Amino acid sequence: MALLHDFVLLNENEFSYDDCCELVGKVSYDVSIHDDLIIYFNDFLKWMPTYNPSLKVRHTGLNYYGVTVIDGDGAKEAFQLFSSLVNILKLSPNVLKLTGAYTFVHAYDDVTDPNENVDRILRETAGYEKIIMQKSEVIGQFETLAGLMQKIIDSDGHLYVLHFGI
Repeated sequence: MALLHDFVLLNENEFSYDDCCELVGKVSYDVSIHDDLIIYFNDFLKWMPTYNPSLKVRHTGLNYYGVTVIDGDGAKEAFQLFSSLVNILKLSPNVLKLTGAYTFVHAYDDVTDPNENVDRILRETAGYEKIIMQKSEVIGQFETLAGLMQKIIDSDGHLYVLHFGI
């Protein structure tokens, strides 16, 4: 099962921020972004002003494991961010090949001395993951997010996007 971050546009008159945590799995999502892309672009996503309804605090970036609200306070920055990502991705080849996380497998040796703490990595397993996706699909997802942000901006504070973390 792929790890996804789901985003849905909601009306504050129908769903208050206090209702957000109860909506997981109960609403259809407007767009889903693969976790690899969220991690890849996470440094930029941290620039968006957001709200964490679970903790009832304003902060920046997405709540990786929980819910995040992007409302009128962060929609302009989020719109610029997602639109800019679209423009950058338009320069890419048709098949995106991005560098993912560094991964490895530990070697589990029979240690003769139980007090010896040996941490070895199997050399042939160490390296960076490759994220391979279709350019058009990724651009479409970020265009959808930018469009949702524009709707928030145009709504005079009545709409917001709810992000569901992994």
